[in-house]
Amino acid sequence: MKVHVIEADMSGPWQDAVQKRDDLGRAIGKLAAQANESVWFHDFKEPVAGAPVIMLECSDAFLAQVQKLPGFSKSQDLWQDMETERAPSIQKYFTQPPAPPKTPKHFPRPPRP
Repeated sequence: MKVHVIEADMSGPWQDAVQKRDDLGRAIGKLAAQANESVWFHDFKEPVAGAPVIMLECSDAFLAQVQKLPGFSKSQDLWQDMETERAPSIQKYFTQPPAPPKTPKHFPRPPRP
């Protein structure tokens, strides 16, 4: 397995590009669960600014399945000078259902008579 840099469709405003990346990441997580495939989402060891991409450690066979997902744009192998590590928080973000909305801790007081 090696780390691949995966880009979702980045047309439109940057907010849309981030949403498309998130949608693709969740689709990858769902596909991995359905295929019982072991994959790992990575993050940079040092903060890096740039396009919203997904860094995925997976087999070439699984990457071929990812390339068929809606919203997939392109992929390439991770650049050799970039250091990444497995990121449990990103793994959880793309593979777990979203948390339910928070309920208010305090209820408003009724008006005084």
